[in-house]
This record gives sequence, C-alpha cells and structure tokens, in this order.
Amino acid sequence: MKILVVDDKQPHRDSATELLGTDHDLTVVRTYGEASKLLQEDGFDVLLTDLFMPAESTTLAPDAFNLVGHEIPIGLILVLLAAQRDLPYIALATDTNHHRHPMSAALDLICPAYWPQQDQGLREHQNNGLFWIRNSQVLIAHAPFLKETLGKVPCEWCPQNGDPCRYCQGTKERDNVVHDRKDWKVLLAALLVKPIPIV
Repeated sequence: MKILVVDDKQPHRDSATELLGTDHDLTVVRTYGEASKLLQEDGFDVLLTDLFMPAESTTLAPDAFNLVGHEIPIGLILVLLAAQRDLPYIALATDTNHHRHPMSAALDLICPAYWPQQDQGLREHQNNGLFWIRNSQVLIAHAPFLKETLGKVPCEWCPQNGDPCRYCQGTKERDNVVHDRKDWKVLLAALLVKPIPIV
C-alpha cells in the first residue's frame, strides 16, 4: 500500500518508518503544508495523520503571524482533503492527553481513550471511531502507543512496611516502561479491520 504519514514530532515519524517502512511504499512528512501538496497528487491509498500540528504562515496576513507555530487541529483538514481526493483509507490519531486538552477530551465522545491490550478488542475499539466520508473509510482515534522498556528504575510504589509490592515483587526495582511513540501499525490494522477494495 502507498501510505502518507504526517506528524510534526520526530519520535512519531521515526516509529512510522520503523513499523511501516519495510512492508509499504511509505512517505513520512512533518507539516500539513507538505502533506497537502502530496495529497494533490494521485496514488496514495492511506493517510495516517496527527491531529495537532504547528500553524503555518500560508495565506495569513501579517497581523495573524503571531499564530504561526501554535498547535492547531489541522489534521482534521487533512482528513477532509484526503476524503475529497477519495483516498480509500484515512486515520487521524492524536497523542494529546485527553486530561490536558479539550479537543482531545472531546474525542472521548466518539472513541475510547485507551486501546485494548489484545487484538480481539481491536474491532470494538475501531468501530467507535469509524466513519465514511465520501468514498473514504475514516478512523478518528486517540493514538495507540508502543510499549517500550528503557531499563530499570527504583520502585516508588513499595510499601513502607517492607512487604513485597505488586509492581516489583520485592526487588525494589521496576521496568521503566514508556509510551512515547505512536504505534502506526496498530492504527493501520484498526483502520483495515473492515477493509474496502482498492480499485
């Protein structure tokens, strides 16, 4: 499949390349300006985009330049542009915490904030944020994240009475698990759970 990934954060672009680059014809870009130009061309089967990206100065009057660089939900416009171009598959995934931004919190109304741990929950998760716009299958979701372990850290949850804690089982250390990079492969799988034919 020919896939366009749009995200302004380098770790998310890196994970897209790592997870999708060998199995797909992949293009990864940083800005919505780059993406909108590429979407004018024919040939992409899939758009995977972030929700929030920095505002660009295109078409802005000088008195609006103070908005440049502020994150805006421009990913929604990319979704609509891709649907206008009849891309078969489109997914928008935000990494913004739903406790920290009202737009991300509003997404809770159409899709769960957390992804299931097992593949069998994928269909139920995906069905909540799945839409059709023109001829495009569109998934709007909170981003799934890669679970990566970066060594050990002291366990801050051990009880003071010396009993073994459920997190470290008495070792006084726990895995330093981070969820910092989007799992584009899981997002793509959710988008393709009910595939439509690519003509």
